[in-house]
Amino acid sequence: MKPDMVFKLGSMTKQFTAIAIMILQERGDLSLNNLITTYFPDYPVNEEVITIKHLLSHTSGIKNYNGIQEWKEKIRDKISPKEIIDIFKNEPLEFTPGDKWKYCNSGYTLLAKIIEKASGQTYKSFITNNIFKPAGMDHTYFGTDDQIIPDLVSGYRKEDGLILKAEYMSMSHPYGGGDILSNTDDLAKWMDALENNKLISKESLEKCFQPTILNNGTKTNYGYGWFIGDFQGKKNLYHGGGVYGFVSHGMYLPEEKIYVAVLHNCVDPYTGTPTHAVGDLITGILLGLHEQTGERIAIQLSEEQLNKYQGVYKFVESPGKRKISVENNKVYYERPPRKKENPWSKTEIFPESKYVFFAQGRKSTITFHFNDKDDVTGFTVNQPFGRTVTTTKMELSK
Repeated sequence: MKPDMVFKLGSMTKQFTAIAIMILQERGDLSLNNLITTYFPDYPVNEEVITIKHLLSHTSGIKNYNGIQEWKEKIRDKISPKEIIDIFKNEPLEFTPGDKWKYCNSGYTLLAKIIEKASGQTYKSFITNNIFKPAGMDHTYFGTDDQIIPDLVSGYRKEDGLILKAEYMSMSHPYGGGDILSNTDDLAKWMDALENNKLISKESLEKCFQPTILNNGTKTNYGYGWFIGDFQGKKNLYHGGGVYGFVSHGMYLPEEKIYVAVLHNCVDPYTGTPTHAVGDLITGILLGLHEQTGERIAIQLSEEQLNKYQGVYKFVESPGKRKISVENNKVYYERPPRKKENPWSKTEIFPESKYVFFAQGRKSTITFHFNDKDDVTGFTVNQPFGRTVTTTKMELSK
């Protein structure tokens, strides 16, 4: 593996689409407050007000096409943006625009078409000419089903302990929201171009980095193309991505000017260290949290977050159970006794990040797995010499 090798980015693409929209707004070619019916006059909004801003922030209420069976049946077929839009446009809105936040690839398909209509160029041409070239991203491409991409690595999946080729999908499907390919060197140039206002103004970029506010005044943890979070008390702007065979994660700490991109060419639901956890660990090293003594540094997590770990877990590949319990904001890893009448043995574990926990004086770590709803679905114990034990969550502790 070398830094110049190219990977499919998946949903990290949404950052580029969002910045393209901001470029067009700065030029006066559109406004974030424009209605989507300005560009799609026949779109059935049913008297609801849906704006570009709603699409950018995942607050439109439009149904995500990934959950529609008709789309799933066509995943291997080449498809046009219009055909994708036709799949979801007649689905009823899931909520009033601006009332809720729900991740929606459909919105970014519409945004890509809006870029075309507002600029008079194809989506790919506009992104290439106004982002890739000014930023010096010479090894960044759009996914294709037939053209050869220089230095593109193969994608894989892991199932039942076997490494297999990634399942096939046409790269025409993630149009606007997941079709960009790049490498770590070019992603560093991308962040440098944003940081130094080579693409858009500081004011426009800051708008992308601000949490969207819902109709009831509640803040979300998403801006325009970036999630907004916290890493060890510092503002963290991040986004992950995934398409068949690939997982990506990029995180940016603006105050420290630290950017970390992690690209992975294998999808493994039970991986010992998820891509985002690798990003957290690298960022911790860059912040100097580990280099002075080599000791692990525990962080503070909210009570709400700690309660997500509680539950009974069963091993995936062998009989056996483990428990995770929380008492007085402390997390414990519990093993069953050899004799039923004895209590479970408890070891306190400490969070190094949201995903990775450790126990004092032990080399093994525990990595928790999350689903799209941010619920814990299992964990992997990473033991010395590369041994791992994976579990799935059975039920919540009472």
